[in-house]
Amino acid sequence: MTSSPANFASPESPTCLWVISDDPILRLGLVTALGNLTHFQVEQDCDRATALPALAQQTDLAEWMLIVALGNDFAWLEQLSQLVSPERVLLLLEPEPLAQATVTSLGFIYTCPQGSSLEAIAALLLQLSAAEPPPLTAPKTAPVLLPSTHFPQAPPRWLYNLRRAGLVQISDNLAQIEGNLSQNLPRVDRWFWQGRQRELRLARWLVNQLLPVEVILTPAATGAPAPKEETETSAIAAPPTPVLSERLLKACLERARSGLDNVTPGLLAIEILQSQKRQELVYVVVAQLTAWLQEAKYLDPSAQHLTEQTAEIIQDLWQRSTLEWQRRYYPNAPTTAPASPLIRRDVLARPFPGLPFVTDLLIYLVQESPLTIDQVPYRPESPEAQARAALVLDHLVIQLANQVMSYLLNYYAEVEQVKLELYRRNFFATRELTRFRNELSWRDRQMALFLEPIAIFESCYQLWQLGNGQITTAQLYAPRLEELRQLQGIPWLVTMTFEVRDALAPRVRAAVAIVGQGVVYLLTQVLGRGLGLIGRGIVQGLGSSWQETRYGRKGND
Repeated sequence: MTSSPANFASPESPTCLWVISDDPILRLGLVTALGNLTHFQVEQDCDRATALPALAQQTDLAEWMLIVALGNDFAWLEQLSQLVSPERVLLLLEPEPLAQATVTSLGFIYTCPQGSSLEAIAALLLQLSAAEPPPLTAPKTAPVLLPSTHFPQAPPRWLYNLRRAGLVQISDNLAQIEGNLSQNLPRVDRWFWQGRQRELRLARWLVNQLLPVEVILTPAATGAPAPKEETETSAIAAPPTPVLSERLLKACLERARSGLDNVTPGLLAIEILQSQKRQELVYVVVAQLTAWLQEAKYLDPSAQHLTEQTAEIIQDLWQRSTLEWQRRYYPNAPTTAPASPLIRRDVLARPFPGLPFVTDLLIYLVQESPLTIDQVPYRPESPEAQARAALVLDHLVIQLANQVMSYLLNYYAEVEQVKLELYRRNFFATRELTRFRNELSWRDRQMALFLEPIAIFESCYQLWQLGNGQITTAQLYAPRLEELRQLQGIPWLVTMTFEVRDALAPRVRAAVAIVGQGVVYLLTQVLGRGLGLIGRGIVQGLGSSWQETRYGRKGND
């Protein structure tokens, strides 16, 4: 049994603590409980918004320890890892599948479920102060680091931190360069910034290729299961082997962490956000999708039910993500669904176009059933099925993030606090912000009237995907004959224009070729020879005149 805090040996001087949480009730409870122990002394308690600036001003952080109630803000946690050593932080995590694996990948090894007893928290704090390794249920299931192919032995921890910090710095510089390129620059200055942009993208690619990536592996247990030790710290066990959906969601987060630079021809609503805020918005969407997956797996709906409720599921995910984003950065906006008539009205009017294969993805994630690709079913764990699911998942996450920002730009675009906290600097001016919103509106019309009918006519879908720190597009074939038959108005006229062009273009090209050959024959064989005869006659005439003039002069002499 774990000893109570009163039985721990009292140190010579109490350990200084910081308690960080956005929940004032939880923060007060921790301060009160830990303040009664002789081993610890709470120096400061604050929320996450004020914690980072306060920590940045401190010079003796190595002597302190932090208790952080994280929630789902992994982007904030990544900023914290740049200020303090992760070995001096105890995280109180909510019970989510991706939370343990994500924080471990950031270097934080001491975690505890939120709501654990004071004895378990005190025991972990003593281990932090003694710099002991984190407690595990069984040594054989401890997470290990998979070395890169460039490093036969396990790389040191500072190399992972160097890679993470370097990628963040490169992303920030790329965001600043994008802001410069969006302005009206002289040609020489534009060439300079474009060259700088290419250099940074190449540097990011080299960092991703050469420096090791931190991977958490959990070997399968062999033999009979070991009996549980009756200790409070046994709750902090190694993460179990993740299921297929967890692996896909975690891989999506990893791709988003490397960067979200848009290199597609179209404009995205999330481009108005700062680089780190874009990643945080993607984290929010993935967290809401994870929570929905937990509920769906508990309810175990049928494939037919998921097919019928796909539109409602997507609208619910968008509404959850919008409310969570509003809660974080829009203080005057309603943060609950019943109190938000704007969201209710927008949900009813929002059809969410451009989400192909999402029904197959939901069935695949919930039931882990075979995924059909081009009329061929693939096993859930096959590389083809996982690659297709990852592509559709990337597109779904980016689409939801764009819809969240589109809604908020429609209703809360001019909030000054939001501008300073979320937007890139070149969008602070009302003129630039209005221009951006108009460009988004024109992009939506262009997509609905021209690009989508062309894609329907070409039997394909254009999907967004994440990779190498960029948002790119991928084209997938799919039969869309029924959609083509339902087109009306301008979209139908666009497809008819392409059909007429495809029908007439070969004939017109052949006719032009024949006419061109006739013109060439006329110019070379007829007109050219005629001009040649005329020129020859002119030369002969000039020669005769010269001869007559010459002989005439001799006769006079």
